[in-house]
Amino acid sequence: MFNFELNGIQTKAYSTYSPSNAIGNCKTAYFIIPGSNNNQTTALMKGYDYHNINCYIKNELKTMGDVYILCKPLEDYRALIWNSKKLNSGNYVTPGNLSFVYNYLLANNRPYGINYLIEALAIIKTLKQKYERVVLYGCSQGGYASLILSLNSEVDAAQIASGYTISFDKSANDLSAHL
Repeated sequence: MFNFELNGIQTKAYSTYSPSNAIGNCKTAYFIIPGSNNNQTTALMKGYDYHNINCYIKNELKTMGDVYILCKPLEDYRALIWNSKKLNSGNYVTPGNLSFVYNYLLANNRPYGINYLIEALAIIKTLKQKYERVVLYGCSQGGYASLILSLNSEVDAAQIASGYTISFDKSANDLSAHL
C-alpha cells in the first residue's frame, strides 16, 4: 500500500510486492501494469492466464530486482462484492455496457482509467525514492497505460507489451488519406 496526496486529498494506491531473489542489495524495482481482464494482479502473482504465456513474468523479473504489480481499483482484493458476486464483473454487466460503477465515475467526471493512472504514478514516484532504477512493464491493455505513464514519469525503462495501436489516435480512414 502506498499513501499519497493529490489536490489536498489523502488516499492510497495498492500493489503486490515480491522481493528479489537476486544476490546482493536490490537497486531495481519492476512495476507491472496488468491488462483489463478480471483479477489480472492475481493471475500475474500466481503465474497463470495470458500474461504468462511466454514465461512466468513475475518470477523472471524477481531474478533481477523487486517486483510490484499494480492492483487496479475494483479488481482482485479491491473488488466490491455483493451477494457473492463482483459488482463490476460480467455478473452485473450486460454485454457492451459498462457497469454502474464505471458509469457513476464517468458521470462525476472521475473516469476509472484516470483513477488507476494517478495511483500508478503515485507508486512510481514512491519507488523512484527507494530504488536507483524503476522499470515499467505494461501487459495487454496495461501496455497503453504504461506508455502514458512512461511519458509522464521518470522511469528508467519501459517494456510495452501490446496495448497501443495507432488506431487509438486516428481512424483507418484518416490514416489512409496520409498514405
